[in-house]
Amino acid sequence: MWCTSLRSLVITVAASCFSFGFNTGIIAGALLFLVKDFPELQESSTLKGALTASVFAGAFVSNMVTGPLADRFGRVPILMSMNIPFFLGAVIVAAASSPMMVIFGRFVTGLAVGIAGTLPNLYIAEISPPESRGRFVGMAPLFGTTGICAAQIFSFVIACLDCSHGLKWRIMLAAGALPALVQAVLTMKLPESPRWCLQQGHMELAARNTQLLASLEGGDALLAMLTKDEEAAPIKAPFSKRLAAVAIGLSVMQQLSGVNAVIFYAPNFFADLGVPDKYAILVSACNSMAQVGMTTLMLKLVDSWGRRTICFIGLVFMTVGMVLLGSVFQQFFPVVDSAPLAVLAILCYRLAFSLSLGPLPYIMVTELFPQEHRSKGVAISMMTNWFLNTIVVFSMPEFMANESTRGFVFFAFAAVCVLCIVFVDLFLPETKGKNLEEIAADAGPNGFTRRSVRRLCRLFAPPADVLYVSHTVSEETRSYSS
Repeated sequence: MWCTSLRSLVITVAASCFSFGFNTGIIAGALLFLVKDFPELQESSTLKGALTASVFAGAFVSNMVTGPLADRFGRVPILMSMNIPFFLGAVIVAAASSPMMVIFGRFVTGLAVGIAGTLPNLYIAEISPPESRGRFVGMAPLFGTTGICAAQIFSFVIACLDCSHGLKWRIMLAAGALPALVQAVLTMKLPESPRWCLQQGHMELAARNTQLLASLEGGDALLAMLTKDEEAAPIKAPFSKRLAAVAIGLSVMQQLSGVNAVIFYAPNFFADLGVPDKYAILVSACNSMAQVGMTTLMLKLVDSWGRRTICFIGLVFMTVGMVLLGSVFQQFFPVVDSAPLAVLAILCYRLAFSLSLGPLPYIMVTELFPQEHRSKGVAISMMTNWFLNTIVVFSMPEFMANESTRGFVFFAFAAVCVLCIVFVDLFLPETKGKNLEEIAADAGPNGFTRRSVRRLCRLFAPPADVLYVSHTVSEETRSYSS
């Protein structure tokens, strides 16, 4: 293993999410040229949605088996194997001669995306000390966002080339094979998670890997934590439906807030508002660069401010961004140039998303469950994530086809953001600084909404003395009747 510090090991694993981001984000630019090369995509919103959503359908399918496979064979072998469908999917798409073949290739790529959206976060959470776990796990979505940004910059460069539309989208989509080849080399000789080794009863391997990780710079706290876990008596807790509901809720919030509708169709939105294709891609790339910066800031704040605080702040500005974007498409500002307002709305939304619902679900889902249920809980949450992702991305071209009502879909996303604020206040626990084994026993938050409801109940409830008198009178009435 070439890593010299715990941080460099985390970066190595988190970098696998670059392929995830690049291969999902590249479709935003490629789609502008695919619809010109295949006219049937322009004519059919359903086919266009299927092409964009196929990668997430593949992710949903692979997530059905990722958890059991990771528990059976270990985290590292499955992490290494995900580079195969990344490479194969890119090759299939590059050779595609029809939209259906592109859809199939993207589905194969999605099999790897499903693993990349689950296992890097899980592995990093299991090898990270509590005081830096949020920052370390957050590196995985940071690399994912960086991959999306790189894909859009690359798409802009290819869009400027003087070649056919067919060659442009093939180069864009084929490039997804390169990060997978690099990652295949980087993930060689990764140590298996000591927590997984303990779970499976491989005590000697767990001790060896614990010592290996502790020998890295910054690994001292990890040694003390894992030694404590090993000495503790194993208690098999039942699978918590409450924690599963919170984990699923995080994925529902992330996807129904409309993020992937904005990311993957943003160049199309700008093109519809009159921006030339290559500049539509460039504006989206600039948005992604700003999003990378905000995600980096979030990593510096998440272990000090806490998960709940930054989630609240992000959701407020996500709501503002979606309301503004809906107003643009409904032409509530007819005297103002629509394109700059749309850019501002999407920038506001994506920056706020990067501060909150972008990285947080990936961080918190890995924290909520005890060791014996962690991979299962993460897989259930991510299956929900990919399922909703598929539906939203598939449906978006259909929603946008009707010019008179297409702004209302963004108002619906804004309404979801408001509901998310209530959900976070009521149900999302604060996990910063806690050991993974402590979080599952957390009683949950006692937020503003819950306190307000209690105050209202006390306000409208009869006073205690009235209840006592009422109870006494009813008792006397019953006695007299008898």
